[in-house]
Amino acid sequence: HNERSPSDYGGTGYGDLAALLESNNYQILPLNLVVDEAVPSDAAAVVIAGPQTPLLEEEVQRLQDYLLDGGKALLLIDPGLVSIPDVNALLEPWQVHFDGRPIVDLWKSLSDDPLTPVIDRFEFHQITKDLSNLLIALPLATPIELSPDVWMLPTHPVLATTSGRSWAETNPDLAQAQYDEGIDLAGPLIVVATVASPETGTRLALIGDSDLARNDVLQQIPNGQYLVLNAINWLAEEESLIAIGPKTRVPQTIRLTRVQEGMLCLGTLFLIPAAIAAAGFIVWAKRRKG
Repeated sequence: HNERSPSDYGGTGYGDLAALLESNNYQILPLNLVVDEAVPSDAAAVVIAGPQTPLLEEEVQRLQDYLLDGGKALLLIDPGLVSIPDVNALLEPWQVHFDGRPIVDLWKSLSDDPLTPVIDRFEFHQITKDLSNLLIALPLATPIELSPDVWMLPTHPVLATTSGRSWAETNPDLAQAQYDEGIDLAGPLIVVATVASPETGTRLALIGDSDLARNDVLQQIPNGQYLVLNAINWLAEEESLIAIGPKTRVPQTIRLTRVQEGMLCLGTLFLIPAAIAAAGFIVWAKRRKG
């Protein structure tokens, strides 16, 4: 379905993520459920990353059979995909689904791009316990929604949300994006969630974006790969491997919110020079009196 490929080292591929997973002793193999009648019994987890074409009915059924029998899956889904109805049909037994609309966040976003919300706070979970000091960018994300019947249940923990000044935009013309009450979905919006069924052993990890682990995004902000790695470790029930260990040195970039950028600009252009000038005037005045 033209998902992001682990063998693609181009800008939009998952080659760098695949290398990280392989360095953690995971073997990554393609899965074609049109040809294969079932998910292999030795699979630690199935990853569905941004499918660009619809899933066939038999694929949805085979994935659902696998999950209902205690299977594990990581789903990274972008807004606007034609495959979203099929993905949501797959998730129906667990009462979660992807909204499909793009998120606009005016408070917590990357630089001046409200279509790239950032996560800088996580709820505690095995997946997120070592991510508390990391910033993760989600270029063009979509919300995850939980049925009222499972909201706040321990089987359906929410791990990360956008800010209260975010919304899911209904207007397809994103250049004209603005919040319309009663039409758009108001934030905060869920962008990372899990499902863990104690009855069947099923585990699901859901992220409302597949771009966070693209090669070109990781070159700028590498932290998305650690969220994905932790999610896969949790799905594979390898919680002991969840830790941010020594990593290859990467350039460190400071990312600021708009408010922080404004305060920094105000301080450097006006407040600091004004303070220096005031101190100089006081010294001059004292010497003059002396």
